[in-house]
Amino acid sequence: MGKLTAKQVKDALKVPGAYQDGDGLFLKVDKRGGASWYVRVQRDKKRRDVSLGSAKLISLAEARGMAVLARKAIKIEGRDIIAERRKDRAEAVTFRQAAERYHGENKGGWKSEGYAAQP
Repeated sequence: MGKLTAKQVKDALKVPGAYQDGDGLFLKVDKRGGASWYVRVQRDKKRRDVSLGSAKLISLAEARGMAVLARKAIKIEGRDIIAERRKDRAEAVTFRQAAERYHGENKGGWKSEGYAAQP
């Protein structure tokens, strides 16, 4: 592992393409300048690319550490991290839900009936 250097990653952020680091870790840079780290894993005989996050926020060293944790979760712990992420997203509260809850809890404390009546 460790084919890429920090300087190569910095330079790669300017040129669209896919850049391999080794052990399934790679960097994808799109035409519009977006860049993300991915780790390629296999679970139940299916190959999956798991996103680790933005390359503009996550350093090469951090991405390598995250890749190790992802592979460990799948291979050793037997977890399905993709299904776990889907479940977390499904359970997340949306802004609308939070606003409606806040409005319902605080409706009686507003001085103006107009504000209290607004959904």
